[in-house]
Amino acid sequence: LPIKSYFIMSLTLLVFFIPFELFGDRKPGVLPFRGWMPYNYSEPTIYWLTACYQMFMPFSGCLVNTSWNVIFVAMLLHLTIQAHTLRHRCEKAVEILKDATQSNMAASQLRKLERNMFGPCVDYHIEIV
Repeated sequence: LPIKSYFIMSLTLLVFFIPFELFGDRKPGVLPFRGWMPYNYSEPTIYWLTACYQMFMPFSGCLVNTSWNVIFVAMLLHLTIQAHTLRHRCEKAVEILKDATQSNMAASQLRKLERNMFGPCVDYHIEIV
C-alpha cells in the first residue's frame, strides 16, 4: 500500500504540474521547461516534438524514481538481513566451540568441529559478497 500511494502521489503532482507548464502564460516558441537543446527548435514541428518530449519525461522520471526507490530499499533490507544472519551464525559457532573447548575435547575433534562450524559461515559470507 505505501508503494502504491507513493506512486499515486507522484503522478498527482505531475498531473497538476504539467498542464500549468503547458498552458501557462509564456511567450510563443518558448519551451515549457527551460533547458539547453542541441538543435534549433524554432520550427513548429520540432518545437511541438520537443515540448511533448519535455512533457513525457516527468512521467517517465516518476515511474523510474518510484521503481528505483522500491528496489533500492529492498536490496538494502536484504543485505542487512543477510549480514545479521551471518553474524548470528558466527556467534552461535563461537559459543559451541567455547563449550567444546571447556569439555576437554580432543584437539583433532576440536579442529574438525571448527571446520564444520565455520565452513558454512565462510561459504555464506562469500555468497553475500
